[in-house]
Amino acid sequence: MKFFASLVLLGFLLGLMIGRALEPERVPAPVNHVQQVQTYQDGLALCLARPAQVQATVAQGAYQLVFQNTVGQSAQGELFLAQGEPVRWRLVSQEREARLVFIGLQPVLGRWQPRSTDTQWCVDIQISLLDPSPEL
Repeated sequence: MKFFASLVLLGFLLGLMIGRALEPERVPAPVNHVQQVQTYQDGLALCLARPAQVQATVAQGAYQLVFQNTVGQSAQGELFLAQGEPVRWRLVSQEREARLVFIGLQPVLGRWQPRSTDTQWCVDIQISLLDPSPEL
């Protein structure tokens, strides 16, 4: 019985090794690149080489966009809303995702809309202040 069990175990391990050797190579998806960041009044435009999956979140008064499978050079800046309020923005790239965060003195909200050109895929982001609720 021990001999038969050892043959089964040896066959199983040999099968795993052969299967691993014959498995096709996994090619990672090509990484997208941030090509251009342009600020304008009340917003920002971020242009990429091709379309990307975007996740938007609002947490603790900050507005954040995460671009999946995208890398880019870190950047930061400041834009001024129509009310004269400053909003700081920062682009950080880490582990195949780029994060674009907007932070103001008051909680901020954002809206983004994709747009395509012949050579780029851009995201136009419009930032506004969160309307404070009237106190009772």
